Amino acid sequence: MPAEAYFKVLESLVKNDGRLLKPETVERYVFTPQLVDEKDKLGSTLAQSMRNSFLKDPGGRMMSGGLPLPSDAGEEHDEVEYNHSLLGALSRRKGEEKWALHWGGAPNIQWFVDPGQGVAGLFAAQVLPPADGLMLDLAVEFRKAAVKDLGKDAA
Repeated sequence: MPAEAYFKVLESLVKNDGRLLKPETVERYVFTPQLVDEKDKLGSTLAQSMRNSFLKDPGGRMMSGGLPLPSDAGEEHDEVEYNHSLLGALSRRKGEEKWALHWGGAPNIQWFVDPGQGVAGLFAAQVLPPADGLMLDLAVEFRKAAVKDLGKDAA
């Protein structure tokens, strides 16, 4: 898919403009967590299990959507929540009302849609191996800069 088409999809989702999906479909299935809070056999909720899988998998940081994982967040380890929608992974800092949608791909491609900030972005490095540390650092900085410079609180 050409980058222009990718951006049209991301733009439609962040605006929830009804061009691709009905607004109620986006709210209900794209930005609403689908992992219920029931405990699994080990006593964790599915969302906790998802977060724990990020920690165990070398590519887990790629799936965190540019937010810190408990292992590298220091004191922030409990400030980020993770879940999953029907379209991709969801993350938000605790206290934020809206979830951000994100996903990544093998050649260090990551995209995010953050309706709370009114920002979407695509980081496409096209570098192997997957989850390359430098590329992940750049993707995190890209998301931070996009939110800072283009988000709802941008000057």
